[in-house]
Amino acid sequence: MNSLGRFNSDFKKELANVDLRIKNLKKKKVDTKEADAKLIEVKNAAKKVNDLLQEKPQDMTMIKMAVEDFEALRKALYDIIDKIDTANDVMVYRDWE
Repeated sequence: MNSLGRFNSDFKKELANVDLRIKNLKKKKVDTKEADAKLIEVKNAAKKVNDLLQEKPQDMTMIKMAVEDFEALRKALYDIIDKIDTANDVMVYRDWE
């Protein structure tokens, strides 16, 4: 049960961080459809892990596979957000001639 509480706690913190980053991008009028879609996939994967952790007896192979899928989706989500955020950054160059 301890692993379930830890997973939920970490996931909620991370979710709040991701939601804040997406909201900030939306405020800048940036298209976040891809990130929103991937976020839904991440939430579904987290729910699957959560459900597997609650099952008795626990199937460690299934849990491991679900966690690996979750981690891959989470990484993909961060890659998408970073790509959107980086593409939106505007560098200001000054000519010092």
